[in-house]
Amino acid sequence: MIKKGKAADIQAEGASPIFIALMAETVGNVRIGIYPNHVHIDVIPPNPSRFWLVKEYGQSPIYSGNERELQNFLRKENVI
Repeated sequence: MIKKGKAADIQAEGASPIFIALMAETVGNVRIGIYPNHVHIDVIPPNPSRFWLVKEYGQSPIYSGNERELQNFLRKENVI
């Protein structure tokens, strides 16, 4: 039986989580969670939102709600 992955946690030397998340958004139809040192990407339907941000480990995620554009969400949260 072949199992298909539905999620990945990604970090890359020399690439910030914000950069990785913005590149992942170009794939389309993925949920993106941004953490201090990695990005979580999955193909699960958005619940409670498509994007989320954890500024520091131990803090609750900030969800994007109905925002459809990652850049708009990150601007609203003063990350970019």
